[in-house]
Amino acid sequence: MKNRHFTISMGICLLAMIFPVVFFSCDILRDSPFEVEAWSPGAGYHARPEILEVSLLLSHESDRVKVEEAFSLTEDGKSVKGLFSWQGNRFCFKPASPLEQDREYLVSLGTGAQDTKGLSLERKFEASFTTRLRNIRPKVISVEPAYDGVISNSRDMVKIVFTEEVNVNSCINSISFSPSVNGRWNIEGEGKTACFSPLGPWKTGIQYKITIADSMQSASGCTIGEEFLSRFSIAINNDDIHPFIISAWALNPGEVPDELSPLDIYNPDKGFFEWESFTKLMLEFSEPVDTGSIKSHLTIEPQASLVLETPPGFSSTAVFSFAEKPAWNKDFLFISSPGVKDEAGNESLDEKAFRIRTNGPHSKPPSLIGIRLPMAPGNKDNPEPSVYSMNDIFSDLPMDIEADSYPYAKAIPVWIELYFETAMDTEINTFSLMELFKVESTNNAVSFSPRNIKNKDFALPDAVPGWENHCRIEMEGLMTNTVNSGVVSFYIRAGLEDLKGNKSPEIHKISLLK
Repeated sequence: MKNRHFTISMGICLLAMIFPVVFFSCDILRDSPFEVEAWSPGAGYHARPEILEVSLLLSHESDRVKVEEAFSLTEDGKSVKGLFSWQGNRFCFKPASPLEQDREYLVSLGTGAQDTKGLSLERKFEASFTTRLRNIRPKVISVEPAYDGVISNSRDMVKIVFTEEVNVNSCINSISFSPSVNGRWNIEGEGKTACFSPLGPWKTGIQYKITIADSMQSASGCTIGEEFLSRFSIAINNDDIHPFIISAWALNPGEVPDELSPLDIYNPDKGFFEWESFTKLMLEFSEPVDTGSIKSHLTIEPQASLVLETPPGFSSTAVFSFAEKPAWNKDFLFISSPGVKDEAGNESLDEKAFRIRTNGPHSKPPSLIGIRLPMAPGNKDNPEPSVYSMNDIFSDLPMDIEADSYPYAKAIPVWIELYFETAMDTEINTFSLMELFKVESTNNAVSFSPRNIKNKDFALPDAVPGWENHCRIEMEGLMTNTVNSGVVSFYIRAGLEDLKGNKSPEIHKISLLK
């Protein structure tokens, strides 16, 4: 009996010694946490649900199937269907039908999501947003200048800070100045600060009265409820104030403008690095200036032609676009030089520079990833497909002369699959590919005559493993083998286009040894 108790005690001691080692070892071997680093469209109220999509940025390269299975978007508790698209570690979920007003939405990613190493999500991710208006009256927190304050610069803005988000239309309709002043409203500070910029200078020695009507509405549609009054005076006349650039913006259709950071000695590497070929530049000045002088004092390095889209005259903003599509993934520098004139003839004194990089995901030119073709095209059960990437230069192309392969001097029906990396949400223009693709060989080793091109109903149902997310095109034609050896090149001339019109300046070529 004593021996038995001793054996059990020893076993327990051994387990006690082993398990901490096991747990400690697992903790050492564990990868960094797999988690959600960022998401959009962000929490809170969204006034335009019809344009909303949900995107999540994950910390690791993901098992896309597992992640998509673990993701859900619910609308008032009901599941929302949609489509997924990926760019690196970020995926976007586009609802099958537009989201609606007056709804509550919950975004969820369960712990069933895994990275490519099998590591599960650290913890369940949940976030919410709403398209339902809140019934909270807005209130004025502060006015700048304060009540009975003084403006010393005839171009200064008036700023009104609210407790709730407001919009420009509500400011135009509900806020007035006496005497009347022409100007422009814009919204800052998370949507809660209304800023008024006069189109001309404030009048010297005049006291202005600000009236905010009781009908003033927040972005959610609630009124302020009671009239608000303030007043301020203008101290001096500053007709000799020089105009200057307030900000520069990247404009994309249907998107909120992105502000560009100017280069200076403190920010020498600042820049906007997802510029699309269709993105436009907007320069915003402190006051209306001559748009012609803006253009004449704006240069771009390396040199490119810009089109001024703002009509001639005086304006506080000017919009420019590239005359031709800029080269992709290239750095450009916009430089605004001193000399831009306002209505009084005062000239800007400062130089401002803004760097961009034209690597927007919607403008990326197509590029060839690799090809696949059968080595036994006559064998329907096993055509023996061979795969070649762009790195497989001068690899072996084993074109046997067997009856089901490539017998000499016979035109054999064959298919060639081509895989491409393309811009987001587009495919290869098959007409462009048909025109530019050819098979060349030295020593008349082979010849190929294309007959048909398609992007579905492929000879092999499954794509090349690892290339499933690339654009897949199949070229059908007749391949004729000869007794001669040589270099066989699958060749696409420069100018290949996708369906968005993005054009590749590169020659794509895979050369193999027969």
